[in-house]
Amino acid sequence: MGQSSAIELLCLDPDPTLLRYLDSLFADLAVHTETDPHQALTTLKNLPDIGVMVVEPRLASPELLREFQAIRPEGLIIWLGQQLPDPNLEEAATPAVFRTLHRPVREGDLVQTVRQAVAVCGLRRDMTGRVSQADETLVRRAEHLAELNRLKDELVMIAAHDIRAPLSVILGYCDILLSNEPGVSEGGLEILGRIQASANRLLTMVNNVLNLAALEEGRMDLKLAPTRLGEVVREVIDSLSGMVDERQVECRVEISGDEQTYDLDRIKVAQVLQNLMSNAIKFNRPGGIVHIKAKGAPDEVTFEVKDSGRGMTQEQAERAFHKFVRFASGSATGSGLGLAIAKGFVELHGGHIEVETRRDEGSTFRFTVKPGMQAGPARSLLQ
Repeated sequence: MGQSSAIELLCLDPDPTLLRYLDSLFADLAVHTETDPHQALTTLKNLPDIGVMVVEPRLASPELLREFQAIRPEGLIIWLGQQLPDPNLEEAATPAVFRTLHRPVREGDLVQTVRQAVAVCGLRRDMTGRVSQADETLVRRAEHLAELNRLKDELVMIAAHDIRAPLSVILGYCDILLSNEPGVSEGGLEILGRIQASANRLLTMVNNVLNLAALEEGRMDLKLAPTRLGEVVREVIDSLSGMVDERQVECRVEISGDEQTYDLDRIKVAQVLQNLMSNAIKFNRPGGIVHIKAKGAPDEVTFEVKDSGRGMTQEQAERAFHKFVRFASGSATGSGLGLAIAKGFVELHGGHIEVETRRDEGSTFRFTVKPGMQAGPARSLLQ
């Protein structure tokens, strides 16, 4: 036998002369020779460094070829015979076949072919090892990033909860001073109003973060109760009256089916409407129109919010319901969570939300909810 090498050679051939001759041809390689395919399979399993096989097609078996490829994915096969292998063997050997040599073969051709196969096998083994190492590195990095992301989420949740408590205190005192303190000056009332508005905006952002986390973790439930569509719409419009007056926007309401009630989570439906309407007001032109429609049916309730604003591009519309996507208009900015949360609340109700828009012609947001829908696990909003 030749000296040990990183790539070893197995020759399965019925010609004992050739088998003895191979040692002298490849003195620097570990050469293993067999005349029986079953023994060749045993040798293959016991010697992990065999990377190249020289095989007489008449002795080959599909089992041997498949086993070779299974345990030596980088290995190569050289056919050496007087006739071509039959199609079944060719199929079993693909893609390991490196070259076919026909007997009688010249010594130089055999040596050159085997040397090339050993070199290629070495490169393939090296690349396989590098890819494997790279895969392990990527897996470790992905696990590390996932852990960092989990810690980040926990920190954000803790901060959001801690911020919400003092905000509620601030807003409570603002309400008391604005409604029950006759000694507050006009300038003081204006300052208190600004404090209240800023605190409300911050509280909305904090609630958005907490709502989004609950949706993504599947911890959000629906609290169904008989709901009248008109009451929900009017409630939302009243809550946005300050924005409506500031932007001088006209709200037009059209409701069908308000004579009956629908089992919905009123708070969540109202929040979806509020998110859509606040955007319709915020991104509208001064003096523009916001048209709100609601239509009830026993199996589905449809809401529509249409504005006369600047609209969106197609690319913006495709990303509108993704997290942290913001379309600023002058000083009009936000956290970029409102539409993502709206989508989550709608899907909890078994519904669907969509947008139709055209640049400089406004946008129409439309969503449906199913009355009586019991929330299942929330779908992830990671987009």
